[in-house]
Amino acid sequence: MKRILLFLGIVVAGIDASAAWAGPVRVLGPPESSPSGAVHFFTNFFDFREAVGDLQVNDFETLPDGRASVAFTPITPKFNYTGEGVTFSSPFPELYIGPTPGGGFSLDAQHANTTQRNWIVANFVVPVTAIGIEFPGNTTLSVLDVEGALIATATHPTGGFFPFIGILSDRPISAAIQDRGSSGEIMNEILFAPIPEPTTLLLAGLALVGTVLLHRRI
Repeated sequence: MKRILLFLGIVVAGIDASAAWAGPVRVLGPPESSPSGAVHFFTNFFDFREAVGDLQVNDFETLPDGRASVAFTPITPKFNYTGEGVTFSSPFPELYIGPTPGGGFSLDAQHANTTQRNWIVANFVVPVTAIGIEFPGNTTLSVLDVEGALIATATHPTGGFFPFIGILSDRPISAAIQDRGSSGEIMNEILFAPIPEPTTLLLAGLALVGTVLLHRRI
């Protein structure tokens, strides 16, 4: 994964890894104790991972059909990552797989007119409890609920080694927008935690009951 290779590179260079991962976040949305629900913000991936638990990850190293990524492959409404739990879009034009300086891949949006704004939208197939992104730096992440209302917004104003923003919310997150306010936007990696479907919760509950009954018999 990109973060593992990056971490090794930081260690070799003798740079403090914690300083590389952490960074300031300016909270622009509801505070953590807002009436709309609890929202927690992260700039450290490892803290985010510990707080959230299991995550689905897309680092764009493969295309939606499972093939190895190729730079400048268009990501369209019909050729998208919907099967992996999230559909991406941008206002103009279609997204594409971009090359990263380290030899990996990213999801890129670039407006032909550099005076116009462009951004990346992630619509989740199933609402999620948390989302995190890695990016080249200086961007804003906003998360929306199932009705399209803003839950929270966080801005990471610095660059560095793949800065990170994570948002954990007790209100289900239906979509996220990554927007640096320029003609181009880049997403190096997205991580999210889908809310289990009722069927999954029911099966988990039945499994727990079965385990309890088995122990009682023993």
